[in-house]
Amino acid sequence: MNRKQTNLLATGAAIGTAILLLLIFAVFINSGGQPPDIILPPDMSGQDAPSVDNLPQGGEGTWHGTGALEITRENVKDIVADLARPAAYKAVCSLTYFVGDGQYVKTRRVTVLGVYQKTEHIDADGSLSMTEVMGPETTFFWDDTPDSLKSLPTGGFLPDASSLTPTYEDILSLDAPDITDAEYRTENGRPCVRIQAVTPGELGEGGVTGYDTEYIVDMQYGLLIRATFSQSGNTVMSFEMTESETGTVSPGDFVLPDGSGLTAMEAG
Repeated sequence: MNRKQTNLLATGAAIGTAILLLLIFAVFINSGGQPPDIILPPDMSGQDAPSVDNLPQGGEGTWHGTGALEITRENVKDIVADLARPAAYKAVCSLTYFVGDGQYVKTRRVTVLGVYQKTEHIDADGSLSMTEVMGPETTFFWDDTPDSLKSLPTGGFLPDASSLTPTYEDILSLDAPDITDAEYRTENGRPCVRIQAVTPGELGEGGVTGYDTEYIVDMQYGLLIRATFSQSGNTVMSFEMTESETGTVSPGDFVLPDGSGLTAMEAG
């Protein structure tokens, strides 16, 4: 078994727990070494939650072209930079880590409404291990035990890091020489762009670096639907958005375990 592959598997298995611990540790340090205050949501009855109709629209219909688009490794970053993810969508994402003849799968159900994101962490047996609801100011998290609802300031933590989800924005951080190939293709009848890149370095935020990577991005909805990370011809990690739907999200999807609405996230 390759040592780097073993390290990658161990990192994938531990990273979800590490994210939450890092959040708590960062708040602890910023508070001068004092334990952080746990902010429970107040009674928000009578207050209106944001409406999806009032959100800035993007993503759906981002690319309106017809036929094959001329995409090259020289212009692909400019094309990807013009994409935008939908303001409201749901997706099921799967991250698979390969080690030897085995594999380790982590699944996330992601629900996005404007600046709010809900991430449900699903174990290999299909059980829900933890849920996070993140807003610009406050992140709530809980498991399946009674009275487990807690919250911490969001700070500089990013929703994509929380859900361990690579996105098309990762492509924009690539240096031009690292992009080895790019082309237009269709996936299930949708216009997509395929990017092949060599991304040097160690394990990086939002995706694995130091591997040959392939990204498939849905140009109509601005969503990364598949990515593969390989080393020496062997796949060590893959990402797939197995399900997605846009425009079906409501504030009711973000209700906390105590019944508080979406606006509770920005209280306190």
